[in-house]
Amino acid sequence: MNQSEISNRHERLSGYLAQDPGNTQLLAEIIDLDLALGLLGDAEAHINRGLELAPDNTQLLFQKAGLALRSSAVDEAEQLLRNLFYDRAIDAPGIRYSLAYSLMLKSLYMEAKLLLGPISGNPETPEATSLLVRCLHFLGELEEAIAIAEKHLIDHPNDATMMGSLSLLYTDIDDMTKAGEWAKRALEIDPDNVD
Repeated sequence: MNQSEISNRHERLSGYLAQDPGNTQLLAEIIDLDLALGLLGDAEAHINRGLELAPDNTQLLFQKAGLALRSSAVDEAEQLLRNLFYDRAIDAPGIRYSLAYSLMLKSLYMEAKLLLGPISGNPETPEATSLLVRCLHFLGELEEAIAIAEKHLIDHPNDATMMGSLSLLYTDIDDMTKAGEWAKRALEIDPDNVD
């Protein structure tokens, strides 16, 4: 959906919500639209209202964690995600990825790596492989990171972000020829790539 379609859907669903203010499923869908439109204050208000109605709603708690990450409240996000993943034993790819991301932001690379392994390459979380490669890089496991990145690029040959990561990895093992090749390819695909 483009921004106009998202905005129209948001307006339509908001009308439905006015008629059915206790509908947590509708609230959750509106929260996703709030986030897509950058309406973080509205998302927070909708999350709070939803959690008043259903304090244990997994989707709303996950959305609250996502909002916390977007707002740089990493500790809050980590706590919410640990609760969902470990205490409630909800092993969903999105929860696993988001928890790993919050841990990586706190330089807890080994725990993040362990969470990402099972979902690396999963079509539901395509960014998991990129995050795993970055964790391995920070852990100094450069050869493993290179192998995973190169394998990923076989299936995703236009992933400029992964190419940028691979360029950095080759730089760190002093293979400047390959580092330059991967940097050049990344910039050909995405001239604004800063990786």
